[in-house]
Amino acid sequence: MTTASSDRPTLEHWVRSPTTPQRVALRSRIVLFALDGQSADEIARELGVSARSAKLWVSRFQRQGVAALLHDAPGRGRRSSVDLATFRDRLREANLLDVDGEPVSLRRAASLLGVSASSVWRALKKGPLVLRASE
Repeated sequence: MTTASSDRPTLEHWVRSPTTPQRVALRSRIVLFALDGQSADEIARELGVSARSAKLWVSRFQRQGVAALLHDAPGRGRRSSVDLATFRDRLREANLLDVDGEPVSLRRAASLLGVSASSVWRALKKGPLVLRASE
């Protein structure tokens, strides 16, 4: 496996740093073992991960460099129960948007949509509901 000379110090720093997220530190250990010539099966046994995971992170590192170890692939996690486009339209119809296009009350918006107030709040964090002039 080949790597830029600057990658190993970065990986070693991430492994040693107490503030590095554990998933990044583990991914860095996987890559460091691979750089030392260990196979995916050896890495899996040593670190307590699956060989498939070891191969995945080594492959991502080879394709995209150290930055690939910092992020999960898109599409992971639970899907939002609130669709922002539908959300905005329904709130506008119910007259629950203020002049800035934000809900006047998270609880009232949640009640109308049949979801929790925290679901509405998370949806708002992901994307603004600001109305465009054409709307």
